[in-house]
Amino acid sequence: MAITRHETQVTWSAANAGTCGVNSELTSDAISVDATCFQAQVHMKALNTTTAATDDQILMWLRQSGGDPDGAGTAEYDSSKGGLRLAVLDTFVQTPFLRTAELPVPQSEFTLHADGTEYGTTNAIVVSATITEHRSS
Repeated sequence: MAITRHETQVTWSAANAGTCGVNSELTSDAISVDATCFQAQVHMKALNTTTAATDDQILMWLRQSGGDPDGAGTAEYDSSKGGLRLAVLDTFVQTPFLRTAELPVPQSEFTLHADGTEYGTTNAIVVSATITEHRSS
């Protein structure tokens, strides 16, 4: 059995990074997990391009989809603040602020949700991420 490492760029409206505006939220495009994936991590980055304020923190959430719970025909995801809390990316402490977190792998797809409303960010913050999977073949 061969084990491979695969990296996937998370996109935000098809771009490699997204801007979480002042006191706002932003959700990534859907990310599919390969059926052969047995371990995964997400590497997240928050970049403040101005002088950071003490409240310039982004909470990063994992919004998983287990498919279509009500049979309506489309995949549904955890609520924006009902998913798995991955990290607080604090650009006042350091910018850019980077953090890696383990991901659960049983779900077929997920989105990342950047939340700047929890602390009421003063500045817009650029967010980006990559997913690293270990796959078995």
